[in-house]
Amino acid sequence: MDGLKPRRTAGSRPFVEIFRMAWHTNGGLVPPSTDPELDLAAFDSGRPLVLRGWRKEGSRRRTGVLVLNGSGIGSVAWHRGSPRRYEPVGDLLSPPFELERIHDLGDASIWRSRPYLFELGLRAAGRPWTLWVNVWDLALLYAATGIGSQVEEAGENDG
Repeated sequence: MDGLKPRRTAGSRPFVEIFRMAWHTNGGLVPPSTDPELDLAAFDSGRPLVLRGWRKEGSRRRTGVLVLNGSGIGSVAWHRGSPRRYEPVGDLLSPPFELERIHDLGDASIWRSRPYLFELGLRAAGRPWTLWVNVWDLALLYAATGIGSQVEEAGENDG
């Protein structure tokens, strides 16, 4: 990681930070500590980022983080834990990345308390992955995996 401390992404912030972001965007005086555009700029400059998410393992959903080690496609690893404390050795997601599905969980009954989550079905080097990430981190994950164009194509095929 070249000695740089990993930065937590906008979707990996605790509730207080998200509240600050909402307060600021609704005319409050407290500026947010981060936002998705700053995360993309940090990623493009090569700064490691920690993105909070959930992963399907068997029939269970496990909380953890995706660590994006600098800019470039293919620098993504899954670690169990939280954005502040996660396992040092992760499970590497290797390119090429293929998007199988993307689903907004805003209407899904099981995640009613989390209307800001998206489910992504990916294949990384042929290995299937099911991940749930915050809407604030989608653009960053698209950049790290290079699936942004696949998402656009899926949207064109739907409409």
